[in-house]
Amino acid sequence: MKTESEESWYIPSMGSLPPLPAVGQASSDLISDFGGASKQNSSSRKNVSSIGGAFSQQEGGTSSAESKKTTDDRELPLQGFQKVAVNVAANQLLGGRVCEQDGWVYYFSLEKGDMEQPCLKKMRTDGTEQKTLCSDVSPFYISVYDGWVYYLEVKANEGIRSYRVRTDGTEKQRILTERDMVIHVSGGWCYVVDTHNSDDLSRVRLDGTQRQTLHKLTAKPIFYENYLYYIDARDRCPYQMNLDTSKTIKLSNEQMEFMQIQGDWMVYQTYGAEPGGTYKMQIGSSKTQKVYSGYTQAFLSQDAFYYLDMETAQLIYEKQGRRMELSVLPIGVVGDKIICPQSNSQTQLVMMNPDGSGKIMI
Repeated sequence: MKTESEESWYIPSMGSLPPLPAVGQASSDLISDFGGASKQNSSSRKNVSSIGGAFSQQEGGTSSAESKKTTDDRELPLQGFQKVAVNVAANQLLGGRVCEQDGWVYYFSLEKGDMEQPCLKKMRTDGTEQKTLCSDVSPFYISVYDGWVYYLEVKANEGIRSYRVRTDGTEKQRILTERDMVIHVSGGWCYVVDTHNSDDLSRVRLDGTQRQTLHKLTAKPIFYENYLYYIDARDRCPYQMNLDTSKTIKLSNEQMEFMQIQGDWMVYQTYGAEPGGTYKMQIGSSKTQKVYSGYTQAFLSQDAFYYLDMETAQLIYEKQGRRMELSVLPIGVVGDKIICPQSNSQTQLVMMNPDGSGKIMI
């Protein structure tokens, strides 16, 4: 039987903005924007190891309680592994509402006027040169390729549809078929999931030709340059695929419910018998470290770690031993800043430091 996350891993919640967490409201509804498993159980309590600075390039010592190695050799030869750039996987995990490309940030926002309308905008990474590209759209899975911005949007009476628009806001076009949900575009290919079979990841040319089924998935994949990172439905293990050559390498023998990669670090949730847990691992290493007891939602950004406390539904930010509770869920990350609703508002987006300083209205 599929879990809730497997049924709809590709669809973030469709409200005008992601829901704001409130203490005492721990439920899967509050974490639908994070992707991965939304399992909860009696063991999912606040029990987080000290992980400040855990995602730097040098591994610190871990106790036997924090590290583990199973009889299947987790240390694999990984010739050809490609590290994933900062924030790429985090933004895809958060529903693709933010995409950074060539000094520009393309993002979901709200257009001011008599009534706030969702829209697709772009800006420089410092928040300047803001421009609306499309009005009255609520885009997600944004990707940029060859002068076009590709995205999905939901229409009330039409369902999910795939579109593209020039990076200057002209020539908006609907693309492919009603069943094709385009979640990424690169190398002349549209990577799509089928509305009738969300497990299958395929790719197809923009004109609808050369359709190829790639893999059966169980969680959100990660795209970076000409590489695909995914959990294979057959063995629940993580893989990397070169999209040019189709060469595939296995990243770990660990069975996973969900993963996210930055650099050569992976955060993942174990698959199988409860209570499970959330772990971090340097890819190719035999050691793993538990960072949360039970299932949570987590992502990496720069050298910081974000996770949702399932007991309080509070988003926690940890960096170099510093721990903060955030009042809002980000819709994306740019550099070391987050894009999120302004505190106590569902109609104003800001880009700011995680501690709330340096706010820029966007």
